[in-house]
Amino acid sequence: MNRIIILLFFALLALSLSPAPTTQEGLSDRSWDEVIYDQPDKWYGSDEAVRVAENVLLYQRNIGGWPKNIPMHHILTKRQKRELRKLQPVGEGATIDNGATCQELMFLSKVYGKTRHEPYKNAFLRGVDYIIEAQYKNGGWPQFYPLEKGEYSTQITYNDDAMVHAMIVMKAIGMKSERFSINADEATVLKAKSAFEKGVRIILKTQYRQKGVLTAWCAQHDENTFEPAKARSYELPSLSGGESAGIVLLLMSIDDPSPEIVHAVHSAVIWFEKVKISGLRVEDTITEEGEEDRRVIEDKDAPAIWARFYDLDDNRPFFCDRDGVKKQTMAEIGQERRGGYAWYTNNPQSVLDQYENWQAKHLTGHHIPQTTPVTPNTTPYNILFLISDDMNDWIGCMGGHPDAITPNIDRLAERAILFEQAHCSAPICNPSRASVMSGLNPSTTGCYGNRQALRMSPVGFEAVTLPRYFSKYGYYSTGVGKITHGKFPDPASWDDFYPNLRSQGMDGAEPAETNMNGLNNGNFDWGPLDVADSEMKDGKITQHTIDMLGRDYDKPFFLACGWKLPHLSWHAPREYFEMYDPETIAMPLIKEDDLIDLPKKALNYTENSYYKSVTKAGRQREGVQAYLACISFIDAQVGRVLDALDSSNYAENTIVVFWGDHGWHLGEKRHWSKSTLWEESTRAPLMMVAPGIKPGICNTPVSFLDIYPTLVELAGLEPNLELEGQSLVPLMKDPDAEWDRPALTTHGRGNHSLRSKQWRYTLYSDGGEELYDHSKDVMEWNNLADDPAYAMVKEQMRRWLPKTNAEDVYVLEWPREEKKFWEATLKAAERYHGNSVYPER
Repeated sequence: MNRIIILLFFALLALSLSPAPTTQEGLSDRSWDEVIYDQPDKWYGSDEAVRVAENVLLYQRNIGGWPKNIPMHHILTKRQKRELRKLQPVGEGATIDNGATCQELMFLSKVYGKTRHEPYKNAFLRGVDYIIEAQYKNGGWPQFYPLEKGEYSTQITYNDDAMVHAMIVMKAIGMKSERFSINADEATVLKAKSAFEKGVRIILKTQYRQKGVLTAWCAQHDENTFEPAKARSYELPSLSGGESAGIVLLLMSIDDPSPEIVHAVHSAVIWFEKVKISGLRVEDTITEEGEEDRRVIEDKDAPAIWARFYDLDDNRPFFCDRDGVKKQTMAEIGQERRGGYAWYTNNPQSVLDQYENWQAKHLTGHHIPQTTPVTPNTTPYNILFLISDDMNDWIGCMGGHPDAITPNIDRLAERAILFEQAHCSAPICNPSRASVMSGLNPSTTGCYGNRQALRMSPVGFEAVTLPRYFSKYGYYSTGVGKITHGKFPDPASWDDFYPNLRSQGMDGAEPAETNMNGLNNGNFDWGPLDVADSEMKDGKITQHTIDMLGRDYDKPFFLACGWKLPHLSWHAPREYFEMYDPETIAMPLIKEDDLIDLPKKALNYTENSYYKSVTKAGRQREGVQAYLACISFIDAQVGRVLDALDSSNYAENTIVVFWGDHGWHLGEKRHWSKSTLWEESTRAPLMMVAPGIKPGICNTPVSFLDIYPTLVELAGLEPNLELEGQSLVPLMKDPDAEWDRPALTTHGRGNHSLRSKQWRYTLYSDGGEELYDHSKDVMEWNNLADDPAYAMVKEQMRRWLPKTNAEDVYVLEWPREEKKFWEATLKAAERYHGNSVYPER
């Protein structure tokens, strides 16, 4: 009853606000759209334009938006103005539907450009803030804001180009374009840019996939599931000819489209061509009773048209009356809906007219992923996914240490694209691996440390990890060894795992006594073992991988192999220690006064306990020997796996990726370990072998976050639009291709480092900064951050910092709170395995 009373109140109020006839000759005969867009330029500085602008201010709600379908150029009486002032605190009715808010912003911009009257600017900026505030976190916009719960107006609304209009405003503000005469402050510019980017992401997510093939969009999509949704009784879930055209034109307006955007546009154009209607013309008529009506006439010379609604399953056009029943022809519905609704459109023709030029600019030579899932009838590539823990650049092919003996890794590099400047997402095991496997930044998931589980993050819980994504497309995903962090196996990721879905553990040879190096510092230990490779944990992992490569499979495989070394402790068979003489071994370059120009927070990472114990004992040379010995041991394991692959049935159709999850300091910056934002911690090996890709070296800084989308594209799968990385395939095809994105590394909330070809810029959560010019300072000895001459460099680098810094995921007290980890992890796994993976207790 209360809602009925409220609706009645607004209905009566609307009648009282019916515009009075205007006395300005000619203006009353024009539509509000024509007044906004079609007046002579000088008119927008006239007294009449100012009068209209004052009306626009009165219609604006305090929340910043405007109502729809109001000719704001009509003269208002004093009473109407009073009533509008009363309505301003009431948010109800503010909308982006039918061009509302966006068109008022354009009008105010034009009048402000001539008058420079500050109230118009202020109203404009409030309107921009309204559009930003109205956006859902998922990137979509509802029809009305504030939301009208229980109504279809809460859905993501492409209908009548509502969301497209909002995004055009966001794009113009975010790019500081000349579309508007009013400039927003930098904070608003960044918000608008982010809003546009989020809008693009939801557009890509909501593009409808029909039997595995991308098509077009619905007029409305559910704001939670993103599925096509019903609006009014005659607006059933369907593919939309008109609204889809507006969306595609928006995507085509993006100057530097991602592969996903290119794919979306290309797929939509194919759909437009497929469903266009030829040989028919729509004619407006008047009934004997004087009512508007329409009819469809055969006309072989008529230009192509498209239906408003297409069936989601078979693309058949359909029509619907207020009874909600689909009809095959427009003639089958009543005159009221037939004449009062636009059932056909020619909007897609604008897309087709522009597509050839757009295609020449963006599609030529561009890889378009296949549009159907992998099936047994195709010949898909297998994936061999190799990881070495804590391995820095001390391998022959990367030249990180002159004494490194790594013939097998070098052999792999000769077949591969070697990303010589690859950097981790986080310089510590768990967040680095969680980032690679989920395809999400630590700043998105909140997984910053080694006791924060991915599945305990609200974002991470929903993540479809890299092997699970391949399983989705018909692959058999399996692995052995340390793939995710040792404490945190992830059953949701795999079809199978060794020894089981609940464990990554495996026994292997250990020293007879602890503290072999005499430093008494926990696992910071090293020493040779008199055992064969096969007795070591990593040797057993190698053998299981070899066994897996020797099997027959009825589907393509994603096989992951994770070696522990050179993670501490550094124990390896004696023969690998004997490869290196500690007396003559080259030592890392260390500058004694290297710390004097570091910000306060950076000093927290220096002179850690490992550094203090090894330097106090004077055992640095033995430590370097042990680290190199472990790398050479892993090199031997790589060689065994490569030999097994080469002699298997899968040698010609397997993509191989080898990477180290992060780097390691051995004295640089007075630090022994990982866990810093300097080059020694962030840089690690990354190389990929792919059929048809010529081997080479790429010196462009890239991120391990890019591994996931790269493998997806190399395998020809549909792109996963949730990912935050970028496919490296363009760089694999041309190592010198343009790549403007620096590699991002995050270490704890709010601490980020960016590595471009020339610069490393680091910003800490307390505001401390570092800036190094790698063209002159490869060891990062000279911090330029406080030099005003480099202010512009810092500003340019800051553009690439994460827009969000997620709150820390719960930090587990391990092993006391192991149960909390399993509760979240197994709940995530139930989606794929049911209850079968619960650990035995």
